[in-house]
Amino acid sequence: MANSKSKPKSHSRNVLQLFAGLNPSIPQLPPIRSLAITTNSDSQTLVFVGTVSGDVISLSLNPNSGLSLFLRVNIIGKPVTSIHVISHIKKLIVLSDGFIYMLDLNSLEPVRKLSLLKNVNVVSKRFFSSLNNGIKGKEDGCFFAVAVGKKLVLVELVLSGSPVILKEVQGDFTDGIMCLSWVDDSVFVGTRTVYYLYSYASGQCGVIFSLPDPSVLPRMKLLAKEWKVMLMVDNVGVIVDSEGQPVGGSLVFSEAPETMGEIGAYVVVVRSGKLELYHKKSGNYVQRVQIVGEVGSPCVVADEEDGRGKLVVVATGSKKWFPIKEVVQKEELAGILGCKVDKLPTVYLGMPLGNKHKELIIWDRILEKTEKKLANWKTQYFSLGGRLTLINAVLDSLPTYVMSLFPIPISVVKKLDRLRRNFLWFGNKEGKGYHLVEWKTAQLHKEAGGLGVRNLKLQNDCLLMKWLWRLNGNDHALWKEVILNKYGQTEQWCTNAVSTTYETSVWRSIRNLWPRLVKNSCYEVGAGNKILFWKDLWIGQEVVMQVFPDLANICTNLEVTVADSWSPQGWNFFFRGHLNDWEVGWFVELLQMIDGFKGTTVEDDTFRWKHDKDGKFSVGRIYRKDVSWMPENKIGPWKHVWKSMAPTKVKCFA
Repeated sequence: MANSKSKPKSHSRNVLQLFAGLNPSIPQLPPIRSLAITTNSDSQTLVFVGTVSGDVISLSLNPNSGLSLFLRVNIIGKPVTSIHVISHIKKLIVLSDGFIYMLDLNSLEPVRKLSLLKNVNVVSKRFFSSLNNGIKGKEDGCFFAVAVGKKLVLVELVLSGSPVILKEVQGDFTDGIMCLSWVDDSVFVGTRTVYYLYSYASGQCGVIFSLPDPSVLPRMKLLAKEWKVMLMVDNVGVIVDSEGQPVGGSLVFSEAPETMGEIGAYVVVVRSGKLELYHKKSGNYVQRVQIVGEVGSPCVVADEEDGRGKLVVVATGSKKWFPIKEVVQKEELAGILGCKVDKLPTVYLGMPLGNKHKELIIWDRILEKTEKKLANWKTQYFSLGGRLTLINAVLDSLPTYVMSLFPIPISVVKKLDRLRRNFLWFGNKEGKGYHLVEWKTAQLHKEAGGLGVRNLKLQNDCLLMKWLWRLNGNDHALWKEVILNKYGQTEQWCTNAVSTTYETSVWRSIRNLWPRLVKNSCYEVGAGNKILFWKDLWIGQEVVMQVFPDLANICTNLEVTVADSWSPQGWNFFFRGHLNDWEVGWFVELLQMIDGFKGTTVEDDTFRWKHDKDGKFSVGRIYRKDVSWMPENKIGPWKHVWKSMAPTKVKCFA
C-alpha cells in the first residue's frame, strides 16, 4: 500500500470534456442528492435526478440542447438518498426516508412502496460478471442488498414486483452498515471500522481489513469493467477482487473524495468542487476539472453501470451572488468569485429571501401545494374519517416550515381554513353544503370535543416562540449575537422591545410573544445573578411580588437579584423604614415561602417550562396548553370516545 501522504504522479492530458449541460429553459431544480444514468432501448440517454425535496426527475440528453426535462414525480417530500436503474425489467429502485420505492423507468409511475422493508439506510443492486454465466436467475432476476441499521438483508424482486427476503445477516456489523456492493456471490460491506466480505453461496462472513480512523466514513466503488471493488481508506483506494483479495496497486488521490465514478479505463473522483481523473491501472493523475459550485454543497457523480460507457454526470449546487445595493463591476467580481450574479428575491433552503415578510407572495407556494393536494384527493372517494386524517397528517404540516420564521397573515389563514373546511365537509362534492359543527370547535383537541384540526394562527405563534426559548439556550449561535447586538438587552432573558417603525418587523412579531412565554415558564436558580427576586417566578407557584404586593411597595429596589439578596449568613432585605406590626406578619410568611431555598451555586441560571417536570419547552406542549384554555373548550367523555374501536366516521359524531 502506498503512503497516504505521497502525491500521485502527474501525466496531465485532456480526456474529459463538457458534452452537455442543463437546458436553461428548465426551472431551477432543488438541491440534488442522488443521480443515475442509463440508455434505453431507443438509444435515448436518460439521467435520473433525486432531490432533497423528494422529487425524482427524468432528464433527456440531447447533444444540441443539453439536458431537457422529461418527467417529474414527487415521492413523499423526503430526500431521495439513492436511485438504481434495473434496465432488464425497466424499473427504478429509489431509497427515500428509510423506505424503498419502485417506479417505471419510462413513465416514473406508478410509485410503489415496498412496505416489507423499513428503516433502510443503504441499497446496492446485484451485479453479475461475465465470468459467472451459470448463476441461477441472472437473466431475469432482480436482486439487491439492503442495510437496515446493523442488519444485512438480501432481497429478490419477483415478477409481481413484490420483494422476497433471501437471507438476513445479523450480529457481525456492530458499527452499522455505511456502504454496500454486491458482485456475483460476494457482498462487500463497509462499517465505520471494518470492511467485511459476505458470501451468499456459503453464508460465511469475514473481515477484509480494518479502518485506521473511525472518524473517516468508509466508501466503496464497483469497477464494473474489471468486476473489482475499490475500497477507500482516507485518500487511498485499495482495489480487491470478488474474493476480497488485493489485486494490482492502490490508487492514491490528492485528498479523500466525496464521491467516485468510473469511465472507461479511468476513475473519476470529486472533492471540494474539483473533479479529478486517474488511470485505474497505473494510478497516474490525468486531468483536473474545476466545478463551479455552492460553497459546502456536496457533489454527486453517476456513471454508466457497465463501466464501458463514455459519459459521467456531475451535479453540484450552483453558487450565486446577490448584490444588496448598487455594486460596480459586478460581472468582473462574479468571475473572480466563480459565481453567477442574481437578484433578490429568491428562495434559499426552502425559505423566501429578500421579500418583505408581509408580502403574500411568500405564501403563494403553500397555497399552491395545498390546492394541488386537494385536486388529487377530490378525484377519490374518502370517508369523513379519511378526509380528517389527510387534513391532520398532510395539510396541517404544509405551512409549518415557513410559519417557523414568518408570522402568517390573517388573509392566508382564512384561505387555508376555507380549503381545509370545504374538503372536510364536502369531499369531492361540488357546490354548497352544510358545515356540521363550527370551525372553532373542530380545531379543539379531540379530548376537548373537537376534531384535532390545527389552529394555524396559534400554531404559528407557538413556532415563533421557540426562537425566544432558543435565545436563552447555552449555545453561542451567530444569530443570537446578531439579534442581541442589534436590539440590545436591558432585560436578562430577552431583547429590548421593538417599538420603532424602521426596525425589522419579523423580530418585532417574535418579541411581542415574550409575555405569553413568560407566563408559562419559571426560573431555576444557579448563580442567581440573572433572576430578579421580586419579579421573576423562581420559587413557589407565583411571583413573590404578586404574593406580597405590600412588601414589594416598601422595598427600596425591586430590580434586586436573588444573588444580591442571598448570602451564606441568610437573606438581606432593604425596606423603606421599620416594618409595622401587620407588615411583620407578611414578612414572616415571606420567609416561610422561601425557607426551602438551598442557596446559590456556580452554575448558570436556567429558563424552564413550568408545566412539565423536565422543564423542557416544545412547540407541541405550548400549543396543547394554549388550546386547552380556549373559550370553546368543552368538557365531556371525548377521550374515551376517540380511544374506542369504532370507525373514525362514527367517532366524529359520537
